[in-house]
Amino acid sequence: MNQQHPHQPQLDQVVRKLPIRQRVAALGEALLVAPIHERDQHAYQLIEIAGYATANAGSTRAAGPIELVTGLAARLRARSADDAMLALARGWLQLSEPLRDLAAGLGRQRWLEAAERLRTDPTPGSRLAAVAIAEDTADPGFGRLVCQLLGDEQQSVRAAADRALLRLTVTMLGHLPRAMLGDELAAIAARPRVTLHADPKIIELERVTLFEAIADAAWSFSSHRCRSALLSALLLMDRAAQTPMEHAASHRMRRLLNQRQHPSHSPMRTVLRRSVVPILRERALRWIVIGPVAQAATDRLQIAETLEEHQIVLGQATLGARPKRAERLRAIRFNARTIGGRLQVEENGFLPSPRVMTMLPEQSRVGVMRLLGYAGGDAQTRRLYIDAAIGDESRPVRHHASRLSSGTDLVDFLYDTDESIARSSAVRWSSVGIRPTSFGSPAWEGRAKIAEINQRSAAPWVRRIAREESDRLTPWNPGSPRSRLHARRLLETDPARFVRMVRDRLGDGDQCCEALMLIRAIGIEQRFELDLIGIVQDNHFDPRTAATAISALGKVATDSAQRLVREAMMHPDDRVRANAIEIVHEPVPTILEFKNDSSHRVRANALRRVIGEGTPRDPGAARDASDELARMLVDDREDHRLAAIWAAQRSIHSSARPILGTSWKPLVERISHLAVDEKNERIRVRAGMCARRLLVELDESSDGGAP
Repeated sequence: MNQQHPHQPQLDQVVRKLPIRQRVAALGEALLVAPIHERDQHAYQLIEIAGYATANAGSTRAAGPIELVTGLAARLRARSADDAMLALARGWLQLSEPLRDLAAGLGRQRWLEAAERLRTDPTPGSRLAAVAIAEDTADPGFGRLVCQLLGDEQQSVRAAADRALLRLTVTMLGHLPRAMLGDELAAIAARPRVTLHADPKIIELERVTLFEAIADAAWSFSSHRCRSALLSALLLMDRAAQTPMEHAASHRMRRLLNQRQHPSHSPMRTVLRRSVVPILRERALRWIVIGPVAQAATDRLQIAETLEEHQIVLGQATLGARPKRAERLRAIRFNARTIGGRLQVEENGFLPSPRVMTMLPEQSRVGVMRLLGYAGGDAQTRRLYIDAAIGDESRPVRHHASRLSSGTDLVDFLYDTDESIARSSAVRWSSVGIRPTSFGSPAWEGRAKIAEINQRSAAPWVRRIAREESDRLTPWNPGSPRSRLHARRLLETDPARFVRMVRDRLGDGDQCCEALMLIRAIGIEQRFELDLIGIVQDNHFDPRTAATAISALGKVATDSAQRLVREAMMHPDDRVRANAIEIVHEPVPTILEFKNDSSHRVRANALRRVIGEGTPRDPGAARDASDELARMLVDDREDHRLAAIWAAQRSIHSSARPILGTSWKPLVERISHLAVDEKNERIRVRAGMCARRLLVELDESSDGGAP
């Protein structure tokens, strides 16, 4: 326990009897050398002198005439106060924390002036005290002083100034979370400050001065070799500027990034590359587009010591969307190696390992997927991350993973529970716009199987895309233009193989009809004439197949084919007769004889053909057919009325009005009547469609003929 010196009261009395200037000098020296338990008493007296002199500087009470004229006493008090302030500043390191807070109340400007006087003091201890004041107060007003002392001749002063400048910088970044500053800088920012109270507007101006001082120190690095100047510049140059002057100072710092030949540039690249401050890794992502520091920024991005460093960069992953930045990111390689036959990604590389990724928050996991798309990792490494994201609970994570997947991996996302992900994956998986795989190959078989499975998907769009993909993969769906295109390509590239496959299907009763429709759709009836004749003459095929074969034979101009078509007009099956009447090369009167056939199909086909082939020069047969069609529209049998309205839809047009003459009006009236009063819904709907079409055509023809 500290014991008071036995002669201490006598010494204090002696000091108090000294003149004011001598007393200040004695107290100042005593503050530097006195034991710890005596320093506070000396400091109290110095604070009292500095504060009393300031408080009574303007008082004229009990002043004599000489004092009133010269103000000598006031000047002496001010001088004594300045000396006391200087003594307190010189002994700053010896002051306890409570006394530092008390002394701070003497005025910010007075402390700035005292520290500036100490800066020019030849004694290293005084300059150290000035730096200590700046470090403990972290006031931006000391910025230029600290930067000037970076070039001090004494190593201890330079080291102290180096620490103080870092403290001033970190104080301005104190709003950032600890994770962005790192443990070292966060500990500096968390240290208690001695507050020098001032107007906030003054602090803003002083902050500009600090920015300018740091910029000067960074540009003049070769004169002091202190790392904090470059680190401070790197930390502050991208800080959001609050004033135009602050912005100008920040711009001056940023210009150094492009000055490859400047002496400060190489040390700055080294600081950027080797610094452990997490926020500089995020800065590296921003600066990777700046050519002179691109390699240093790339090297900094390659290493992440902590999980926080990963999260900071992952939170800014959208920056990679810039093409120039994405090009730079492609040069980054993953730290992956094979352990025990399995590829594993190291956790301190550009991206966290897939195992660590699953423990990150959603935004960071999305960032992993974004940066994975920009970086130049190999397919195997990408697959590790995609496999980890397939079962992720976050929809955005799975969506981004699906966008990175190759055709092989993309199949897994077709079954995603989220409809938007499944739809997006299906669109990318489909072969629309590109040639599908070779027909019959293993790859084709795999795609065809996947398309078949996804036609039962719960997502409507996936089902539609799967059906369209099936059409593109198979030539056996004549109703689809995609399938017909595939058939034409097969016929063009390998006609012998295609003809052989078609004939195989013609011999299969279940597939024969589809093959016939395909033959008709792509117009290759002539090539299969003998096959068609065989189907018509073979009684084992069902009537629907025979009718389709007759329609195909009608396009073959040989005598044998046309003979079979004419014979089919007397076929016992109404479908065969109807198709034969529609395609046979016979005069109109012969066709008109079938207007009273017992089959509604035959009647409708005959009437439709006769009306369609009518001409203004010979309208007789067409008018007879229209009269019969009008009677058929009111037939008691529903199937005949339905067939009649079918024929009307395909033959009654506004252009046929001159041909039909007086038969036109009753025919149209009966169609309108069916559209309103018909009980059978199918007939009523078809009649309504026909009536509306006729109205539109008549309106268009009347408008076209108007002047």
